[in-house]
Amino acid sequence: IRKKAGDKIIEAAGNTEKEMAMESIAQSKGYAEICVYLEDGTANIMVRKTNFGEADVVKLTEIATETLNISSNNIKIVEVR
Repeated sequence: IRKKAGDKIIEAAGNTEKEMAMESIAQSKGYAEICVYLEDGTANIMVRKTNFGEADVVKLTEIATETLNISSNNIKIVEVR
C-alpha cells in the first residue's frame, strides 16, 4: 500500500511539473490565460483567448503532444469564455 501511495505521489508531482511546463510554453506563444490538467494519460486544456479558433486548437495540440508526450487523441481543449 505504501509503495502504491508513493508511486501516486511521484506521478502527481511529475504531472504538476509537466502541466506547468505546458502552461509556460503556451503563455510564451500568446495564450496568457491557460490551465492544464493531466490525469491517467489524458490532458484537459482550458484556455481563454479572443478570437479563439481552429488554428489555436492545432497550435495547442502540437505544444501538448511535444511537451506532455501524449497522443493528440488524449487531449481535450476547451475554450473558456
